[in-house]
Amino acid sequence: MSKGKNILTNKEKLNRNILIICGIFGAIIGVVLVLLRPDEDMGSFSIFSSAAIAAPIAIALAIFWAVIMPIIAFYWHKNAVDEQEAHAYRDGAYYAAYAYIIGAPTWWILWRGGMMGEPNGFVIFMAFNFIWVITWMWKKYL
Repeated sequence: MSKGKNILTNKEKLNRNILIICGIFGAIIGVVLVLLRPDEDMGSFSIFSSAAIAAPIAIALAIFWAVIMPIIAFYWHKNAVDEQEAHAYRDGAYYAAYAYIIGAPTWWILWRGGMMGEPNGFVIFMAFNFIWVITWMWKKYL
C-alpha cells in the first residue's frame, strides 16, 4: 500500500462501479418520470405521489424492476461482494426487516384507530431501504 492511499481490490472496484451505474439508472428513471408526467399532474407530481404514469413507462419500469434488477443483484452478490460487505448487507437487512415488521403493522393499527393517515406502501418501502442503506454504511465504513 502506498502512503496515504487506499488501494481498492477488484471486488471493491466492481462493487463501486455497480453502485454508481445503479445510481445513474435511478437518476435517469427519475428524470424520465418528471419529464413525461401527465400535464394535469404538473403541480402535484413527486416521488411519493400516486399520480398516473403512462402505461409504456410503467411497463418498462416494472420489467426493469422485476427482471433487470434481480439479474444485477445476483451478479453483484456473486462477483462484487466480499465477506465484510456481505455481513454489512445482511445486518442492514436484519435492521430493516425488524423496522418493517414493527413499523408497518403499528402504522396500520394506528390508522385503523383513526390516529394516523392510511399506510403508504411506497413510504414504507423507502423507509425499509433507508434503514438498510444506513445500517450497511455504518457496518461497512464505521
